[in-house]
Amino acid sequence: MRNQEVINKAEVTLGTLKTGGLMNPTQASTFIRMVQNTPTLLQDARVIPMESDSQKIEKIGFGQRILRAGEEGKALDAKDRVAPTTSTVQLTAKEVIAEVNLTYDTLENNIEGDNLQNTIMQMLAQRAAIDIEELILNGNTASSDAYLAQLDGIRKQAESHIVDVAGEPLTRQVFKQGYKAVPSKYLRIPQ
Repeated sequence: MRNQEVINKAEVTLGTLKTGGLMNPTQASTFIRMVQNTPTLLQDARVIPMESDSQKIEKIGFGQRILRAGEEGKALDAKDRVAPTTSTVQLTAKEVIAEVNLTYDTLENNIEGDNLQNTIMQMLAQRAAIDIEELILNGNTASSDAYLAQLDGIRKQAESHIVDVAGEPLTRQVFKQGYKAVPSKYLRIPQ
């Protein structure tokens, strides 16, 4: 490789690192979509892009059956009418970071060629999705692990509808108990 080619390659590499590795908004949006498309719980999660460290989200929904048997020409009694439940959720962002150090030899001798950046971004998105899922599930502010101590996850926040089988083997009966413990408003027809 001639000196000019080495310099050009180094300039391209340095050009991508001028921001200290920080993604621009377009790159960040693309990366978030890549993370969300990874086969984890995040595929089914609602993602809210935030402009600041905290944001309020309004919630509205029906938690129970709304349909009643009807009679021609007769309105429902007042006790059978329904209204949605409303509330507010406060979102607070937690900062997480991943740093990837690549040697010049890695950049020069990789088999991906110019596609190396895309490959690394895809691999980062897959691993980030797994790590975020772990935080969502196992987060615990009392944890000695600094990453998991950022927030209380689903397991820590679960306070109702818990089925404890006390270490029994995982059987069909255990799944049946778990299914019966779920409130009807969260149940859907199995696919």
